[in-house]
Amino acid sequence: MSEMLRRNWFFTETWNFKQPPPQEADEFFGKAILMCAKGDGELSQPERDFIVGYFATIGAPESMVEELQSYEGNDDLKSMVAPIPDPGIFNAIVYFAIKACSADGELSDGERKRIQRLAKQLNIQPDVVDSIYNLYQDELKMRDKRLQVLFPAGSPF
Repeated sequence: MSEMLRRNWFFTETWNFKQPPPQEADEFFGKAILMCAKGDGELSQPERDFIVGYFATIGAPESMVEELQSYEGNDDLKSMVAPIPDPGIFNAIVYFAIKACSADGELSDGERKRIQRLAKQLNIQPDVVDSIYNLYQDELKMRDKRLQVLFPAGSPF
């Protein structure tokens, strides 16, 4: 019950969805993001922690969260993306790939190239990828501003 409550709340509050996406989409989404994060040949612990933490937070099936904890990200990106039924989530996959790849403080050239390949496979134009990246950068600035206003003395915890 609490998993579905959390999932419903998160997707309503964060994305204004009327209902959360089907959990079946989580596996493809998570693996595609993880493969992008390994685009530089290495999956850092902060990158894996971001991906696993995100899917645990949104109420993904426990078995899938456990699989992501050890998934190596060596599958063929094209075969992983192909089964996703709704192209409406493709921009979001690129967005979360950028977030995950940046979780270790760096978006490497290899990760950028992997994201660009993913976007091309999803028929997302390069200018849209640039807009998604700029959105991510704007969100980082807004997060810093929010933290400065709400916690001017620094994190209370």
